[in-house]
Amino acid sequence: LWKTDVEHVNDSLIDSPHLMLLGSILNEATHNTTVLGAGIVSNLKEFSDSCDFISVRGKLTRWRLAAMGKDVSNIRLGDPAVTLPKIYSQPAGKKYRISIVPHWIDYGKVLNDYSNLNILSLRIPSSDFFTKDMLLVNKQVIAKQFEERYIEYLIDEISQSEIIVTSSLHSLIVAHAYGVKTVWCKFSNNVIGGEYKFRDYFSANTNRYRKIKCLNMIDKTYSVEDFEKLAFSLDVSKSTDSVYSLLTDFGQTINKKFFIRSEEHTSELQS
Repeated sequence: LWKTDVEHVNDSLIDSPHLMLLGSILNEATHNTTVLGAGIVSNLKEFSDSCDFISVRGKLTRWRLAAMGKDVSNIRLGDPAVTLPKIYSQPAGKKYRISIVPHWIDYGKVLNDYSNLNILSLRIPSSDFFTKDMLLVNKQVIAKQFEERYIEYLIDEISQSEIIVTSSLHSLIVAHAYGVKTVWCKFSNNVIGGEYKFRDYFSANTNRYRKIKCLNMIDKTYSVEDFEKLAFSLDVSKSTDSVYSLLTDFGQTINKKFFIRSEEHTSELQS
């Protein structure tokens, strides 16, 4: 999008200017951080207000900044992931009635309970995270040659589903960005932050963000028919246009190398 050099932040580069584009990672911010869409994982997480805030994920994060005494009048809202359709075109047609995208921490449970459905992994299936049993059960094990475009594969699979059932925030956001109905759920109590980061995202797109229900699937399994009844759509078009415009304008101001801080390079995977 910006046609500029980027490099992922690690501990040795943390003292260099860097961008925080998305994820529940504000607790990792420093005075060298420019925030463009990131958020907090829960109301209890402490974070620095000394960085440069251009935009944050949602109203809940912005309210926390205001409560800390920060001037939030010019801080805009929206998760950058909603702009994906402007950058990457989805394949035509639908392949799946239902696809389940569990948070990585829920993956094993979902394989056992819903092996008859299309289950997507947020980690490349050949990675060390997967046990032999997981690989045997998972119908979507990806051949080695697809590893380099695994992100594109996941976007394709999500966009070609009629309904996405997910406990992963950014799987939910990607589905909404491509106009796919979703069932927001929890398979366990192990996802850090609970509902907070989801409602933070919702708050940038609807005033009804407190009323959206999370389906508790910890002790109960649901049928395809149940998912079809519970699925909802969320119009993120206004947020998409606003965030894309913001990112485009910001890109024109870049005259030096920035480092990119992402969830992959923090101590906790939140989404």
